[in-house]
Amino acid sequence: FCNTVAAESYEDEMGEKADAGALEEEREHYNPLVELPADVTRIFAGADVNNDWISFQVLGFGELDVYAIHYEDIGGRYDNPKVWRELEKLMRMSWRHPLGIDLHVTKLFVDSRFRGTGKDGDSFTGVKAWCRKHAPLVRAVQGSPVKGAPALAKTLRNAKTGGLVT
Repeated sequence: FCNTVAAESYEDEMGEKADAGALEEEREHYNPLVELPADVTRIFAGADVNNDWISFQVLGFGELDVYAIHYEDIGGRYDNPKVWRELEKLMRMSWRHPLGIDLHVTKLFVDSRFRGTGKDGDSFTGVKAWCRKHAPLVRAVQGSPVKGAPALAKTLRNAKTGGLVT
């Protein structure tokens, strides 16, 4: 509710707040446009589908650390093919590693829980179809409203109706 309806940032009432100054001191200085940190061995991306834009974020994973590599908002409605063509370009980007090789996105995870307000009335079907078209590089995912839910879980379907079990 906080994030999607009231447009307020979520704050966990039970947790501690991070000290901004301490976080600033801990950050590493790197420029992924020039060269990735040497620790990065895998690159994953995520796309958050919204009514009027798609947010695209790339993370580089090392042995113990995660690095922000790229972030970009693709402006335009989710039902505009041009927006999806732009996402296709972004998912094919590469970044130079200190070993002299270019690393590419290993997997792109696309939020398929979004329900748009377009004339087709069913953005879920369109997102899933786009993901299938780009498999195995792209995978449709859905977040869970359950706090502490596993990051990856098997999709369960009702044997009689074929519908998702929640």
